[in-house]
Amino acid sequence: MAAEKPQIIQAEPVKTLIDRLRSDLATLLILGPAQLNFVLIFVLPIALIIPFTFPVAILVVAFLVIVMFIDVQYNSTVGKRVSQFILQNAIRHFPIKLVIEDPDAFDEKRSYVFAGEPHTIFPLGIISLLENSNMFCVKNIRILVGSTVSRSPIMRQIWTWMGADSVSREVFRKLLNRGTSVIVIPGGVQECLHMRPGCEVAFLKKRFGFVRIAIQEGSPVVPTFIFNQTKIYSYIKLGYGEWYNKFSRKVGLAPLWMWGSYLSIIPHRTPLYIAVGKPIEVKKIENPSHEEIAEVHAKYLKAFEELFEKHKEASGNKNTILEIY
Repeated sequence: MAAEKPQIIQAEPVKTLIDRLRSDLATLLILGPAQLNFVLIFVLPIALIIPFTFPVAILVVAFLVIVMFIDVQYNSTVGKRVSQFILQNAIRHFPIKLVIEDPDAFDEKRSYVFAGEPHTIFPLGIISLLENSNMFCVKNIRILVGSTVSRSPIMRQIWTWMGADSVSREVFRKLLNRGTSVIVIPGGVQECLHMRPGCEVAFLKKRFGFVRIAIQEGSPVVPTFIFNQTKIYSYIKLGYGEWYNKFSRKVGLAPLWMWGSYLSIIPHRTPLYIAVGKPIEVKKIENPSHEEIAEVHAKYLKAFEELFEKHKEASGNKNTILEIY
């Protein structure tokens, strides 16, 4: 039997000044609202007690409250256009190369759990899998994000339009049950705390939740590795120790002094390489035992490590090591 032929999709690199400006704006729209909200947390309390800035501050607060709670729909007419602009220009920013080991293994009638790693500062490479990027063969797909994204004004709108939903057991199962594939980053922000040059870090050995839900819904688990993501920002950690780790997990991000292109939030133009492995089949069980979960989890870890070793040289990481905790 002939070996499966991988599918390789390369985003077109930027070629002109207009291309560059569009890709910069796209990445700024993805990440900028988080920085804006962070600044407003410190600026608005001061503005509210200064007489001549008070009216403006009240209007800003009212706008943010409305934006935070107003209904927003994925793939609405406006949302789809915004999402297409952002995703199709953002994948060119780096640019992104997507390698699918066995595209024929995916059935459009089934849902899959794409467990992507590592998280790093921002798991931007995973945007190549979202529907409106037009890169990936699986079209009905969403990504689960933490409360920092799903509850933040403006950022909530943009990420929902791109295909994000709030991470919870209920949402996870609901999406899979209706045939929608789900992208998760099981290692989470904790991986960001241990980043260092020449090493990729994944916190997966105690992350069983995504496997449990995959088994409950009968959805295959797909190992996915994002190469070079640790290089899209320069950074300095603003703390160490247990307090720093606890605070980072609480707020859903790690306090870092970070900078990209132009010393801004716009990431460096580092080529990203996304490897999507073969689906790991699971037997649907509503109440799987620990042993049944651990068996699938072990298969995932093995496939994940093999995926890294297979693609690290092609992605420019021949001497990079992988540490799984």
